[in-house]
Amino acid sequence: MRKLILLLSVVFSVNTIHAQITYFNYLDYTSEWRYYSSGWNGWCCVDTDYTTTYFDGDTTINGQNYYKRFSVTVHNNLAPALSNVSFVREDINGYFLSYSPTSGTETIFFDNQLIANSQIGNAFPYPGATCTVNDIDTVAFDFKQLKHLYGVNTQLYTGSMEGIGVIGLACVTGVEGGGGLSCYTKQGNSLQFGTISCSSFPLPQKTSTVTAVSNHFIDRSITLYPNPASTILTISDKQNLFQAASIYITNALGQTVMSSSFSEQLNISQLPLGVYFLVLENDDTRKAIKFIKE
Repeated sequence: MRKLILLLSVVFSVNTIHAQITYFNYLDYTSEWRYYSSGWNGWCCVDTDYTTTYFDGDTTINGQNYYKRFSVTVHNNLAPALSNVSFVREDINGYFLSYSPTSGTETIFFDNQLIANSQIGNAFPYPGATCTVNDIDTVAFDFKQLKHLYGVNTQLYTGSMEGIGVIGLACVTGVEGGGGLSCYTKQGNSLQFGTISCSSFPLPQKTSTVTAVSNHFIDRSITLYPNPASTILTISDKQNLFQAASIYITNALGQTVMSSSFSEQLNISQLPLGVYFLVLENDDTRKAIKFIKE
């Protein structure tokens, strides 16, 4: 079994708090997917598409909170075309779900726990797949060890990955065409699949103030460690920007679960396991840093 360890995890800081989305286990506002596809057009030549799928804000439908998902596609080097909005969320069980306004129903389109629990020799855990899991890579990304499952096809750009989705065909080879997920990015970090550079794809056309700050997420002047943490969380404020700040810890629902004046060390042993934001707030600045209680 191959082990591909990519040390891409990074503590991030944001200037805007927005806790509309219920769960931040895998997805957040900066998640972006870049897909390449090519195929014979039926009469003369090969068509190509470069598509970037991303979140731009959120909405509430029937009491559930959804990311607003868009795609922008460059087809055969023509001008980028923007798709209509669709709606996606994840739940506490590790499902990625989509909502259809037309039918008024919600469907599961990816089961992360099924991927995480799969072993070599198991039936490949994807609807319609006709092979077994042939190989597994483990990738360190966003504070997690993510599993990449391969079927009969074992190229880097095939199979499925926990927390990201379907990469490419796992059990069969495409006919008169090809493609799949070329790049996934989150919080300024990237995973590349195959040989097409992430920079080859169109830029997201974001307008929401929540997602427009994605280019400013990395702030190494303030870090938390260890992350994940179980008992003591240490704040490193290298530039002494927040020595007079108030501290709030909020859960993924935006509810404040702890508060105090600034301290370099916080005892978080009483917090339930999960994802939290540590908010630092002084007179003119407010920042939030994501951490995981394990």
